[in-house]
Amino acid sequence: MVQLPSLSENPTLNAQVETPIDDYELLDFGHGRKLERWGRYIVETRDSLAAGVPATKGWQADWIYVDEIGHAGQWEPTRGGLPREWSVTVAGVTVPCRLDARGRVGLRGRDLPCGRWVRERIEGCYDLEEISLLNLFGGNGFVSAQAVTAGASVVHVEADADMLSLARALAGEQSVEYVQENVMDYVEDLLRRQQRFDMIVLSAPALGRGPKGQLWDREVDLLRLVKYLSRLVTDNCLGIWLSTDGGAITWKAESLGQLLQEVLPGCTIEPFKLGVQTVDGRCMSAGVGARWFDETDFLQTGDMPLTAAQLEERLDVHMVSLGAAEEPARALAEHTRAQQDFVLRCVGMVARTSAGMAFNFVSYVCGALRVMDEAGVEAWLLSCVDIYDTRGLHPAVAAFKDVDAFASDYKARRTGLALDDVINILEAFAHGLNGRHLRVEAGEHVYTDTETLFLPPCVGLSSDCDENFQLYKAMVVHQWAQTWSGTWRIDVSEALSSYPDYAQALTCFHALETLRLDALISRELPGVYRHMQVFRKAPQENLAEAWRVAQNRLAELNASVQDSLDLLCTLIDQPLPATTPYQGVLRPADVTRVREARIETDKQQFRLGLLKIQSDVEKANATETDETSPFKLREVKSQETPDGFSYEVELDGRPMDVPDNVKGTMASILQDIGEIPEDYLQAAGDGVYYAGKIDQPSSEDVWKGTYHEEGAFIYNEWDYERQHYRKNWAVLREMDVHPTHDNFVSETLHKYRGLAMDLRRTFEALRGEDKLLKKQPYGDDVDIDALVEALADAQHGAEMTERLFTKMHKMERNIAVMFMVDMSGSTKGWINDAEREALVLLCEALETLGDRYAIYGFSGMTRKRCEVYRVKRFDEPYGDEVRARISGIRPKDYTRMGVTIRHLTSLLNEVEARTKLLITLSDGKPDDYDTYRGAYGIEDTRMALIEAKRSGIHPFCITIDTEAKDYLAHMYGPVNYAVIDEVRKLPLKVSDIYRRLTT
Repeated sequence: MVQLPSLSENPTLNAQVETPIDDYELLDFGHGRKLERWGRYIVETRDSLAAGVPATKGWQADWIYVDEIGHAGQWEPTRGGLPREWSVTVAGVTVPCRLDARGRVGLRGRDLPCGRWVRERIEGCYDLEEISLLNLFGGNGFVSAQAVTAGASVVHVEADADMLSLARALAGEQSVEYVQENVMDYVEDLLRRQQRFDMIVLSAPALGRGPKGQLWDREVDLLRLVKYLSRLVTDNCLGIWLSTDGGAITWKAESLGQLLQEVLPGCTIEPFKLGVQTVDGRCMSAGVGARWFDETDFLQTGDMPLTAAQLEERLDVHMVSLGAAEEPARALAEHTRAQQDFVLRCVGMVARTSAGMAFNFVSYVCGALRVMDEAGVEAWLLSCVDIYDTRGLHPAVAAFKDVDAFASDYKARRTGLALDDVINILEAFAHGLNGRHLRVEAGEHVYTDTETLFLPPCVGLSSDCDENFQLYKAMVVHQWAQTWSGTWRIDVSEALSSYPDYAQALTCFHALETLRLDALISRELPGVYRHMQVFRKAPQENLAEAWRVAQNRLAELNASVQDSLDLLCTLIDQPLPATTPYQGVLRPADVTRVREARIETDKQQFRLGLLKIQSDVEKANATETDETSPFKLREVKSQETPDGFSYEVELDGRPMDVPDNVKGTMASILQDIGEIPEDYLQAAGDGVYYAGKIDQPSSEDVWKGTYHEEGAFIYNEWDYERQHYRKNWAVLREMDVHPTHDNFVSETLHKYRGLAMDLRRTFEALRGEDKLLKKQPYGDDVDIDALVEALADAQHGAEMTERLFTKMHKMERNIAVMFMVDMSGSTKGWINDAEREALVLLCEALETLGDRYAIYGFSGMTRKRCEVYRVKRFDEPYGDEVRARISGIRPKDYTRMGVTIRHLTSLLNEVEARTKLLITLSDGKPDDYDTYRGAYGIEDTRMALIEAKRSGIHPFCITIDTEAKDYLAHMYGPVNYAVIDEVRKLPLKVSDIYRRLTT
């Protein structure tokens, strides 16, 4: 939980902040100086408000600010090696500490109570969807940071360039507009533009100068500035905060209050004294202030519940029609204040998705609160939002109404294991099994359609979490075995159609297949099989005699689904064996629909693969292949198919080098039908195979209608406002860059011929680089440093180590790198040329180094049309075709980065390497045609990068966006990006950055 300063207010309105607060503490003060702890370091500096006598003598500080009255001072360290800049955490915000020439370090004392008040006011407001704050004389940015954390947008006005730089570092760039201008001039400009704000903070200094030399004098200018404030606030104003350091006799808390009262007649104004307390209770003044907020707002009055009228007022702003919130507000008024606050927060969140969803949530939430705690209600809401995202409003409304069913399931989740908690692990486990990659999704029953494994949302068979996880694994393995061992190679519905009771026949067939699949799993996955035995309700030796005979037959090495069908007629009237919790149900209709579509797609993809092979052969030989000579297949042994064999493709009697994607299609065909039929090698109609008869869909056609999701990759997307993933949200398709056979590569190599030679020599040196290993038990030379340490140890009576040598060790590189290239429309022109030149130089250099690398471009438009463009795959040599694709890279549409990172992460994770890098070349922040911009796009990209890091991948970004520091540090981390200030430097820098990253 974020620690905020405790703001204590008594009837005399003293606003005092107690320390320590996280990493900050006021240790002592007096005689115009103060002693503070900022994290690990203690600092002594001047402060005109540090009145009185210090509590202790002989202060011990790390840094001391030494100055003379009327002269600038300097910082003096009391020991060596002390940093002049570091960071601490104060009230949940990271504060950069910098020792400046004026004796300042981090925050002003009056920032702490002001930040607390601002944050509480914003977090307590539910009737405004967007809150704006104007921070005049914003200073170091602490108050702005607190406002942003609470959900507001801020205009931060500060004339001092150094303070503005500090504010950027502290508050960041998200939701903050920084203005370096004279405050008075800027406020008058706001009035001309009729701009209004929901909150205003004015922390007035005594003196100051604007960027153009304009003088600010508090004694002259404050009255005029305060008079403007009432014209700058909205009708829903949350408050005005006015404070100053109180250095002049005329400016007391009461005088500030009177000044504010004059411009806000009839409003309640609260004057107060600001202070910062030491641990022993002594208080150092931090200035004076006055504030106003609507005294009719009960959000700050403790635990008093809101009335129905107050609730209706706050809910109405989120409803489709006025008055719709009357009944929900009346019901919600019966609940506690804490529950009301919780519901109002949730309504604000879901209203951003749909006003209709907000109405239905608030209509049924009181019933939900009666059967679940707040965590359960939030889970129920997120579940309904997921349904809305995937299926629409009406199914989501039905889910809202069925709150009791969710509550029952939620109760089971509390004692069991939720699929959401382990779905990524289970999907990775499923991908590690043989056969096609299977997705894992939640479903009502345990079953598979041969492409997706449907598992229950929660398993609560045991109170032991590990046992529940083992049951999930057993479900995955059993459903996988159906797809791998041929359960669905036949049309089950047709095979069972002759039985008078189809349901009985299907149940008996399932029992037989369960015996066969269990035997298969016991042979191929004995460890998993042992865990599966725990879930059997009865030992297998208790089977009836007829079923025991069937079990023995189905356990044979060559047993197939046909054996189960043959045994069905003899066992259909026999009592069935006990079911297991992992076997689930069979859904033949679902399988038939998915399987038939896949078989047709695989057939076309296989033919297209053969077309590509034939085209490559003709191009290489400069002759046309005999059109009457079809491809031939030769059977070869393979462990990658369930039957233990695959095929080698021959053309004109010669074996062909088949690309991995075609091999994958062949494996899928064999998994579905057990062979590759002859007609797969022939034309679509009668006669021989003609390549031209197969029409490959264009890059535009694949997006038309609903076809865009067929064969595409579907990924989740992180919604930071919900703090939850949007399930199956982004649709991505891999495309090929259209190759351009021109002189671009040769011209680039000629243009940078000197640099290319230097890079080649540098990378060749890296390939054979040796590393000096020190403190070795034997070696080529004596390690002088180790010897000195050992002699010192011996003199002190310690045993002398034997590790006294150095030796050279040949470093073996084991690196795989994925280059992710921005192909958005903003890269048009020089940026696109620079990206392509950088890739040419990098590829030429990497070829000498031997690192494995792939290049993919990315672009798209909206979540339904995300594209990655294959430039070079990991298994593809760098040849003329790749060079032509690099030349063919062209600007496209927008920059939806999260889904691209997730996809390229999955590709990179398929490569075995000790070090894996994901390097992005981009010219700007994430941005798409829909809502994927600003904080939403940045936070989704950041979450995708976190997912990549969790899988062992090291992301890095190279950008030419000069404002990138404002958001890249948040997305990639402070040391995982590089900003290149000029486009023309990109080709020169990329290879150098890669060299530094990999050595």
